[in-house]
Amino acid sequence: MPMKSNPPDCSYFRLFHALPTAESFDLYLDDMLYTKDFLYEDFTLYKPISLGEHTLKVCPHKESEPIYERTFWISEKKIYTLVLTYTPNTTNIQGYLLNEPPKAIPEEHLLIRVGNFSQCITPLTLHLVETKPLFKKVPLRQTSSYLSFLPTTAAIELLEIENGHLLTTTSNNTFKISRYYTLYVIGGIENYPLKWVQTIDGNSFIHF
Repeated sequence: MPMKSNPPDCSYFRLFHALPTAESFDLYLDDMLYTKDFLYEDFTLYKPISLGEHTLKVCPHKESEPIYERTFWISEKKIYTLVLTYTPNTTNIQGYLLNEPPKAIPEEHLLIRVGNFSQCITPLTLHLVETKPLFKKVPLRQTSSYLSFLPTTAAIELLEIENGHLLTTTSNNTFKISRYYTLYVIGGIENYPLKWVQTIDGNSFIHF
């Protein structure tokens, strides 16, 4: 459903915890508590955010000293997700600000894009089984363009490009008409296996 009473000229913003750790965090936006006890695979709700420069601070839960700080710029009438993940092979937090553009959806279709925010830096490909088109290369630390699909319930496979090795698969992934989806590839270390998180993007229900 479309959000009501959108503030004029504002944008919308949410956060995604893609850090493969059992640790939870408190997040501060412009020194105000934004969310607390934020856990792996959690998303915040989309919230209005003013235009201009903002600062995000990440603190261990119930602590006040930040372990990561990021300044970013918000443009007018945009929808954003900021993904928190580790630089591969480290425990250094990085934040990636992603835009969710209002690309037109073909009639009777939906749109899907993918991005690799895991600890795996091997070139990857992803596809819905027996469904086209294919994501020939999953972008590293960014998202692909949206591709259009007919509504479906399908298995998804993630493979290495070089040798076709199957890394992970899931069945019964449902995609509904007239929605925008992102598949975020995350994990990829001990105790946090490589997987993807399917999410409905804000451009499915936020309209300016």
